Amino acid sequence: MSDKPDLGKTINGLKDFQRQTVEYVFRRLYLDERPSQRFLIADEVGLGKTMVAKGVIAKAIQHLWKERDRLDIIYICSNHEIARQNIERLNVTANGFSLASRITLLPLKHDELNNSNRKVNFISFTPGTSFDLRSSCGVITERALLYDILKKEWGLGSKKGPVNLLQVDAGKENWRNAVKCISYKYSPTSELIKVFKEELQKRIEKASQKGQKDICTRFHELAERFNWFRKGGVSRILCK
Repeated sequence: MSDKPDLGKTINGLKDFQRQTVEYVFRRLYLDERPSQRFLIADEVGLGKTMVAKGVIAKAIQHLWKERDRLDIIYICSNHEIARQNIERLNVTANGFSLASRITLLPLKHDELNNSNRKVNFISFTPGTSFDLRSSCGVITERALLYDILKKEWGLGSKKGPVNLLQVDAGKENWRNAVKCISYKYSPTSELIKVFKEELQKRIEKASQKGQKDICTRFHELAERFNWFRKGGVSRILCK
């Protein structure tokens, strides 16, 4: 593990009112006899809420450095581009790892986070885009990851239907390349994948108890409609 970082510049670089806010928030979160589990800062635009967050992060790292083997700072943002920019601004250590991603793609970074020797990790997620039900087909990497997991869990083998089904509106060549490469980007034995498979099985058992078609059966039935490649057909059926 790296030495404890000197974060004095981060705190000293704040304006007086920002520093006062940082000290108050930090005390409420970590020092009070009955600390708060959350804190809302409702300053107007332009007063430096991001800088205050940066100061609180710096104080928290200093406070927890000896107590924890690893410190993960999770930043939730509604916009992916803003998340990518701000996660770098919030990274108060020279060696801290930063990641801006959709939460559904965390399995691709899970093992890297667990197996690294980094003390501090800055991770940003945008759940608003990850779980937007108005466009629920996801991005190509999400679908490739899902296909690879289901291929092993449900024994999809070399069937063309499932892979065609999850292609949606991606180009055929790009989709096939994504499916081909995804297995090398995550560990099928990671805890996240294990939990996902367990939840799938619970849903299957719950449907069976109610006498309903389970999600696996419905997936296979839908995949039967895509045993041959149909340009544009998948996206119209899945995303309309």
